[in-house]
Amino acid sequence: MDSNALPRGRHDLTPEQVREIQRGRLLSAMADCVADKGVVDTTVADVIARAGVSRRTFYELFKDKNDCFDAAYRLGVTVLTDAIREAQSEPGSWEERVERSFVALTEVMAANPSFSKLCILEVWGAGAEARATHYETIQGFRVFLKEIEDDFGDVVFFGLVGGISSILFREIEAGRTEDIRRIVPGLVRFVTLPLAGLRAREDNA
Repeated sequence: MDSNALPRGRHDLTPEQVREIQRGRLLSAMADCVADKGVVDTTVADVIARAGVSRRTFYELFKDKNDCFDAAYRLGVTVLTDAIREAQSEPGSWEERVERSFVALTEVMAANPSFSKLCILEVWGAGAEARATHYETIQGFRVFLKEIEDDFGDVVFFGLVGGISSILFREIEAGRTEDIRRIVPGLVRFVTLPLAGLRAREDNA
């Protein structure tokens, strides 16, 4: 999710391309600032200083800090979900797809620690609107865990998603994002073993 730097001197970029690069730099800067200082203490001044753009450019692209945070959150979530969707698209058993999904998720998180912290940890302190967006994102994960919802309903689905979120939250808070792939085996067992037990009990009922 690293943005391209603007070339020095004269260039052939259109105004739209320049604006897109500036927007990407601001989103990356927002993620980095939030990762360093927390969302509450991050200011627009922090973001524009890190991005190397003017305050005027910031407000041409975003209404305020919250608008920029929301855009950075949505970018981070899109990259994460695209990686999971690609992993899910490959053939294999449900258990194999679960493992591939966690591998893809943790690889993207490790490569983008600032966005990971913003999306999974700092979003909870970003206000009611950000939390509502986060809840919508969690709802979107239904497509990846459809088998769970079809077989066991909302309670099991949200219990598993909440548990996974808590595990990822703990790892990020402890500063272990770049090494997070090591927990993939535990995440796979966390999802598959309880469901295997539930299925076995239903089969024997």
